[in-house]
Amino acid sequence: PTDSPTASPTSKPTHLPSTSPSEAATNSVGSGQTPAPSTTPTKLASRTPTQNPTRDPSHRPSSIPTSIPSSAPVPIIASTLTTTYTGGTSVDGNMFDVINVSNDAIYIRNFQIHTSASNSNSSSNQLQIYRRKASHKNRERHKGAWKLISTLDVTGQGLGVATYLQEQSFEPELLQSGKTMAFFLSFLNYGGYSMYCTSTTSSNSNQKTFDVYVSNEHLQVLVGVGKRFGFANTYKNYVWNGAVVYSVGSGKAALPNVNLGNVDAEDGEDVLTVASSSLSSGVVGWSRTKSSMMMSSAMLSCVVWWMATHFVW
Repeated sequence: PTDSPTASPTSKPTHLPSTSPSEAATNSVGSGQTPAPSTTPTKLASRTPTQNPTRDPSHRPSSIPTSIPSSAPVPIIASTLTTTYTGGTSVDGNMFDVINVSNDAIYIRNFQIHTSASNSNSSSNQLQIYRRKASHKNRERHKGAWKLISTLDVTGQGLGVATYLQEQSFEPELLQSGKTMAFFLSFLNYGGYSMYCTSTTSSNSNQKTFDVYVSNEHLQVLVGVGKRFGFANTYKNYVWNGAVVYSVGSGKAALPNVNLGNVDAEDGEDVLTVASSSLSSGVVGWSRTKSSMMMSSAMLSCVVWWMATHFVW
């Protein structure tokens, strides 16, 4: 190569680079250079970053994180579905079912309640929130069929007004599309604060427990039951007063659903008791055909074997 560049570029590039760059770019590609960017990344990283980001991400993460996040976090938009604040009957707590009727996953995030206490009484009372990943049907008196998800202090706002619970009172509960989840909200100090519910048989609607009381494009809230003394006394055909606070997730994610046949056991519930109850109530049904009867018998044998090998009698 020459010690200094020529005044004008040569018609063909030299095989070796000049000691200093030419004043103008050559019209042809030099040895070892591609005419356009390669479609696949080079084995070694370049010493300086490119001025513009690549269209596709690299196969390996960069050694140093970017100083600015790629985008702002997506805000959570909360919605509410309100039953009523009519009142009428004071109880210690209420049980009710919530059904996801949308095609998306929904997160139950909080509740607003209706209580007889007001700010004129400065004392607060503890509220317990239970949830069950199924309906509360036939489980109103079974504490083991429920999971306690929150115990919190509440200062009521009085009759006809929504009482807002503390933010993040519990971890959001995921309710999949088409699924049912039951909730039980109850004050601990029986005879202290009271929670309002409304009879649905004395009104014009004449709705029964498990009838849909209110709904929108996402959720249904069903007529439930009133409760006294925790899981003790049950009063049917009462709708819980308040509002469900929720957010809509993205997509219809599928979660594994492990159960014992049709046995519906909640966290901490005595599976053996539930299995025995379900079998006696006819979950394992009998068919008129001989083959179906043999299949039902085989299912029953499997259930008995499973219980015998998993429980200490």
